[in-house]
Amino acid sequence: NAFLDALRAFVQSDPEATRRTASRYAAAVNGALDAWEAAQKRLDQLLMQRIDTLRRQRLISLLLIGSLGLLGLLVAFLTYRDMIVPIKRLADLANTIRTTKNYGLRFDYESRDEIGRLGGAFNEMLGELAVARDREIMGQAEIARVSRLATMGAMVASIAHEIRQPLAAVVANPHAGTRWLEKEQP
Repeated sequence: NAFLDALRAFVQSDPEATRRTASRYAAAVNGALDAWEAAQKRLDQLLMQRIDTLRRQRLISLLLIGSLGLLGLLVAFLTYRDMIVPIKRLADLANTIRTTKNYGLRFDYESRDEIGRLGGAFNEMLGELAVARDREIMGQAEIARVSRLATMGAMVASIAHEIRQPLAAVVANPHAGTRWLEKEQP
């Protein structure tokens, strides 16, 4: 580029030298310079078109990536709201039931998805545990009642023995005394 600029300056600076050189050479140099300028302009146009195309593609890519990022955030939020929150509530309820042993508590979540079915199964399990716990309490109460009755029976038997023993002695001693008195003296 610098060579061509210097050549152009030489050709245009001294008209006498230009006449002295062959007109063909000057025409060839001017033609080459004109062709170079035309090619340079065309290359600049092509470069600018390519840069504009790349900028548009970059903008479209950024918009697409941003849209996908927002879509990902939306999916994460919906997942958190529809899955994580109910599961946390169910876990908190399970911990409360474990610590309080209150099997009357229920998971209040109505849905037709897997978490809703899990909550329904959990509530059914709690109902069965409550019934089993009531049966256990009733069984323990029955065992305590039977144990009290057995203790009372043993106590009544002991009292009866304690009453019968002196009464038997009272009855046996007069009979022995009567027999002794009825016996002949030796």
